[in-house]
Parts: sequence; C-alpha cells; structure tokens
Amino acid sequence: MIYINVGRLKLRQLYSGFPQFDREFKIVETPYLYIMKRLNLAKAGVCLLSIAVFATVLAKVNSVDAGTSPAIHQNANPGKTKTAKELYLAYLENINDPDKGIKLFADDATMELPYLKSLGLPWQWKGKKAIYDSFKDFPKTFHGFKFENIRIHIATPDQAFAEYDVNCTITFNGRPYHQTYMGWLVVRNGKIVRLHEALDMVQVAKSMFPNGVADLSAKKKH
Repeated sequence: MIYINVGRLKLRQLYSGFPQFDREFKIVETPYLYIMKRLNLAKAGVCLLSIAVFATVLAKVNSVDAGTSPAIHQNANPGKTKTAKELYLAYLENINDPDKGIKLFADDATMELPYLKSLGLPWQWKGKKAIYDSFKDFPKTFHGFKFENIRIHIATPDQAFAEYDVNCTITFNGRPYHQTYMGWLVVRNGKIVRLHEALDMVQVAKSMFPNGVADLSAKKKH
C-alpha cells in the first residue's frame, strides 16, 4: 500500500500548478485504481510509480503548451518575430543610436513626415541608407532629443499607432523645441517597412525658422 500512496502523491505533486490538473490527474489516476482492484498491491504500486515517471514528461510538455513556464517557452522560440508595438518602442528608444535603430528597418522601408513638405523641408526617406543618414543628422539639429511620454493607442501584430513627446533644444540657435508626434508604423516579417509621422508645424517654425511663425506665414503666401 505504501507504494500506491507514494505513487499517487508523486502524481499530485507533478501536476500541481497546471491549469489542466484536475482533468488530467483523473485521466491518469483512474486506470491505477482499476489496477489496484485487479492486481496485488505490490504490482499496483510498481505500476503507479512507472506512470508517475511518464507523468513527469507529460507535465513538462504541458508547461510549454499552456505557457506555465515562460522561461522554457522563451527558450523554445529564441527567434520570435517582434510585433509592431515592440518594434515601435525599440525605434523610439534608439532614436539617438542610428547604428542600432537602423537594424529595425527593412531594406525597402520608408519614413515620412509629410507635413514638413509644406515648410519646404525634407519629408520622405526611402531605403535604409536614407533613413540611416537622417538619424545621423539628429545631433546636428537637436540637443537632448528624446522621445518620452509614449502612448501606444492601437497595436496589432503588424501595425501600431502612437503619440509621443519631445522636449529639447535646437542645436544651431538654442531655442526650445517642444513637440508632440503622432505616428503610424507598419511591419513585415519582423521589420519596419513604413513609419508615417505627423507633428505641429507651428512649433517647428517657432523653433527652427529665423523669424519664427512670421516665416511660416510668408511661406504660406508663396
């Protein structure tokens, strides 16, 4: 009888903590109770302990399938494709590290800030080299540029929409630059293929143009 009790206890210890514990334990335990009735106690105990070994393997498999062991699950998928949200956050975090940030983009990626066109400024960059060059120019234009107060409003595996703020200074004139960006990011096969951003043009003019907003009005007339 001691073998039987040890076997049943072992099974319960193995299955404790798993979502499917009640159902699976009953499935495994029921045949053992039948064995105890039909065979002598010694044989039943040996059978229980044998099945307990099998249950160990089954429990480990279930822990991966049910996600109860994150470490095992992560090791089983070391090359997991990143979602749009993950790539978006990585882009925002590495805006001042072009060598690291550019690795997030596909070879045929496009980055756009279309409203800059109305100010006569560059607004579209196609391909990794063009995007990389724009990243490298950031220190020449902005001092202390950093995305903060990040709000991810919509996120699917391949698209995300977010807002984020910047508070820094313009390098060449020392003026403050306070801006809120809105962005739409699209990914394919774990890489960014399109980044479309919108921003306040009045703030751009105030911070960057020699005569501030007055220059913005002059540009509209032309």
